[in-house]
Amino acid sequence: MTERTELVDAGQIPERFSKVREYKLGTWVWVAEDCEDADESKDPWLGCITHVGSNFVRVSEPGRNGSRSGERVHFEMLIEKLEIEPDPEAVLKGYREEAQQDVQKLLEEVREVTSKLGLGVQGQTTALAAVSSRDDIAQYKNDLVLAEKKTLPDLFKKLKEANGELVRWASANVLPMLAVADAAKDVVDEIQDRVFTIELYAGLLEEVACVREGEPAALNERLRIMQRRCYMDEECLIRYRTGGVEIRNLKEFDKWICCEENLNRMLPFERCMVAFQVRRRVKEREWDGTFSGAFVMVSLAESDKMTFLYIRNGERVYRMNTAIEFDEKLFPDKDELVLEDKMWGKVFGGKDIITDGHYQDMLSKQNEKKILSDEWKKNNPDGEYFNNPHRHWDRDLEREYEPYDPSSVYFDDIDKRVKDKIRDYNRIAYVVQGLMDRSEVLHPHPQAKLWSREGFDVLVELVYDADRVLNPTAEPPDFEAYRLKCNESLCEGSITVGQEDFWQRREAQKFNETESRRDYRSGYSYHNKTHYSPYGNPGPGFVARVVAWAKRKRTATFEWERERRWSDSYWDNYDRSGKRKSKTIVTRVTVPNDRLLNISAYKPGDYKVFFADLRTRSNYLEWAMLLLAAEEYHAGNLGLGAIPMKRLRVMTDEELSEEEEDDGV
Repeated sequence: MTERTELVDAGQIPERFSKVREYKLGTWVWVAEDCEDADESKDPWLGCITHVGSNFVRVSEPGRNGSRSGERVHFEMLIEKLEIEPDPEAVLKGYREEAQQDVQKLLEEVREVTSKLGLGVQGQTTALAAVSSRDDIAQYKNDLVLAEKKTLPDLFKKLKEANGELVRWASANVLPMLAVADAAKDVVDEIQDRVFTIELYAGLLEEVACVREGEPAALNERLRIMQRRCYMDEECLIRYRTGGVEIRNLKEFDKWICCEENLNRMLPFERCMVAFQVRRRVKEREWDGTFSGAFVMVSLAESDKMTFLYIRNGERVYRMNTAIEFDEKLFPDKDELVLEDKMWGKVFGGKDIITDGHYQDMLSKQNEKKILSDEWKKNNPDGEYFNNPHRHWDRDLEREYEPYDPSSVYFDDIDKRVKDKIRDYNRIAYVVQGLMDRSEVLHPHPQAKLWSREGFDVLVELVYDADRVLNPTAEPPDFEAYRLKCNESLCEGSITVGQEDFWQRREAQKFNETESRRDYRSGYSYHNKTHYSPYGNPGPGFVARVVAWAKRKRTATFEWERERRWSDSYWDNYDRSGKRKSKTIVTRVTVPNDRLLNISAYKPGDYKVFFADLRTRSNYLEWAMLLLAAEEYHAGNLGLGAIPMKRLRVMTDEELSEEEEDDGV
């Protein structure tokens, strides 16, 4: 493990590879091709060293169309596989001249074919001369067709390839310069990272707002940092009827979290810090079809991904807006960055770093699947690939993963991932150190020295709550199964919720279609309302009573009164006796039972099962509107067709656990 660190930190070729120090950045070399057959031999190819790592060099050959291909060569194989070209300019010039000659030769062939067929620049005159000199007109026609379909297309294809070779070798001289530029880019990235660290410490990229005043915590109270990143919309469930909290409701969330019960649930220690992202998933929003509307939607969606740090210091609560893009966890698990003697890293398409035991287990399962797949192919010679139940064995783990040690030419890439993860996790320490040194947010506290292990342990405690679920081995609660159970007792007179959402979505679809037809002649207009209520039409009500129940079809009918629209037609507004018709009209809607929830069968507190499990809490949009409406109705906060009179109080973790014990959960 010590050798691993020394190779990375050196930033140059180690002493034990001193014989290969002449293989520098920008050096042109001949690369020997690897041959599977010992008797087979391939000519070496010319390439330029474009990267020097801690234990390998990357050799790139001049690419076509600006692309670069090549391979990595380990220091152990440099002398055996690479040979330095002493005069690369002469070789490159020879390749350029050879490519020019090929282009000229092909152009001559094109001119010769077109000339024989009378297709030169003189056009029709040449063609007539060619026809008059031919004895067999039919053969001449066949030659023209052959030239059109075969000869000239083949020549043009070869000409295109030859021009590509010419461009390839003509631009080869820029490879060493590009290599130097790439090396400088790494230095620039390191400088930018250090500048970012300084900005974090100095607070240049953050804004702190005090959202609750009060007395601070005691001097010796440690700062507890919660590992799990929370989501505002999932935790508070306010505005659940309109898709949950968004960035514009930040002040509303500040008030919510400052309530004593919410504060004790989310920030349970006298001095602690929790990271909140506004939303986990993109909110469903309506677009008015304009460019400015699209820009607003994109901006709001991006803002909903912002992360805020909420800090509690006694009775005080602060909200910090920072430029850090936090991961799901603010810091790693206790064993996440504990490296064993043998580790494996995924080279492409992932950032996995696994133990040797895990890798060997995966390899063993892969080999077992390969054997079963080969047996199936043998027993089913005419069988299709997708009918093979063991077809997924073809993952090549030996190509996907490389050992995390200096024997692999991908060691630098894997090691960079580990260091980047450590750096990202350490950023929270920079923020806390800066807060303690330059602001009153965490005062009073002893002198902060978070760069040392002892100083960190005195002032900070890490709380590992990222994997907190009620029962990790159990399946998450199934909302649809719960809805089905409640709806078994649906009948006439049942109180339900969900009908208004169904009706508004149907009306929105009608509105979008009508407006699109109306605007067809004046130009393209896009309408994507998701919910719509026509003027003067209140709808069936958020909570309503079923007036008719179709048992066989499993549909419920609701009715209500809407305003009669004034019409230009006399008979639409007055009856035959001249009396004004009623100002209201009875309206109905029929809703399938899978879009409803039977509030009459709901038992107060049922929502806790879904709220308490972090897995179903993240999917609150599918159940919150229905279950919380039922909870508010039973609590007397919501009447038929009315809006909530007050928000539902979300229970604390302690209350949840007590009630679960009482219910036998």
